[in-house]
Amino acid sequence: MKQRRLFLFPILFLLISACSSENSCADADGIYVSDTLKKQAAKTGFAYCNILSKALQKDEKALLQLIRFAYKTDDASAVDHGIAFAELSIKLGDDFMLNYLKKQLPEHRLLVAKMYDAAMEFGDPAMEIDKKLTRSFVLLMNN
Repeated sequence: MKQRRLFLFPILFLLISACSSENSCADADGIYVSDTLKKQAAKTGFAYCNILSKALQKDEKALLQLIRFAYKTDDASAVDHGIAFAELSIKLGDDFMLNYLKKQLPEHRLLVAKMYDAAMEFGDPAMEIDKKLTRSFVLLMNN
């Protein structure tokens, strides 16, 4: 009986560890990070949720890392990344995003525009990116 318990404890520990590590990329401040996006980030060695958390604190370096991550996405994860980035942008606010985007290279603004476009086309219509990020949206459309 003792041998059986000793055998079950390591298995139980491994199961709990696997579940917690799989779920270690929890949604950041209500921003949904899909399994597809988590897998793509893991495949490319990108610490998505850690960087997302930093970006939520208005860390401009982390924000740029998230923009550049768009180069590492495949079709499925690109849409999910666009939606997550749009949610992040809304949380950061129009004033912050406008000032941040003004400082970015045109190629990075184009990536942001594409992410917003994906979020508008495939995300929740209630997100209302064009209404919540009006000035940022206008800057990107005139780029």
